[in-house]
Amino acid sequence: MICLNKITSFFFFLIVFPVSVHCQTEIKGGTLVLIYGDTSKVVVAADSRILLNDSIPSKNNGCKIKVFGNNVVFVSTGLYSSTQGWDVFKIANDSYNPDSSIKSIVELFSYRALSQLSKFMIDIKNDTVMYNKYLHNPPVESAWIGLHDNQLAVFWVSFQPMLSEHASQANSYSMEGWKSGWGRDLWLPLGIHGFIRSYVDGNSAKNFLQTYGVVDGLTRLIQNDIGFFPNHVSEPIDVLIFNGNGVSWQRKKNECKECEICPDTLNKH
Repeated sequence: MICLNKITSFFFFLIVFPVSVHCQTEIKGGTLVLIYGDTSKVVVAADSRILLNDSIPSKNNGCKIKVFGNNVVFVSTGLYSSTQGWDVFKIANDSYNPDSSIKSIVELFSYRALSQLSKFMIDIKNDTVMYNKYLHNPPVESAWIGLHDNQLAVFWVSFQPMLSEHASQANSYSMEGWKSGWGRDLWLPLGIHGFIRSYVDGNSAKNFLQTYGVVDGLTRLIQNDIGFFPNHVSEPIDVLIFNGNGVSWQRKKNECKECEICPDTLNKH
């Protein structure tokens, strides 16, 4: 055992203690997912960058699009997983049931995710940098795509940590939805970072996609964000089309599975 004098111990505490906190609070997050829907299809595009503690790029192999049973699609941005046990894709996987409606799946997912998010916020409370980052900011934005009332449907959920007036931890979520039968197209950019989210509205996106085609257009939009935010957004870009009869991958890297729970394994779910 090495004995340190008081001065050495003091500097050892200052230097090592903050580092150890961040090692214990390892958080992975993702940045950008684009969703466009019209009367016949919903198209999803996502980049591949996963950030470690919101600053250190990992390998560009994060798959942000998950397919369940070829008829339900889940995507998520923001807080993905942490060493405290939070894992948004595991929550989605555990919430999926082939015998449930997509709205029921989304409601169950929202309830479970909110509960896990509350636990996560309590667990990181001593890490003031990370805690204050997620407080009052939506750290997770997720969307589910499938059929609802025989129409194409998209439900998206935003989770909001906050403090109550008594300074105790409280959390909430908001859920919105869209159906193809409503007669208006859907433009839904998800993610904290990005030029697209801030400056490209629905009409501009629609005109852009009509010019280049939906798949190529969404790809170009994400490439545009890569130019503005190369540390947060990166290729390869995955693109998927859902038309009510199933999914069709247009661009898919090797790390993306055809489906998370495939039709031939549903009887084992």
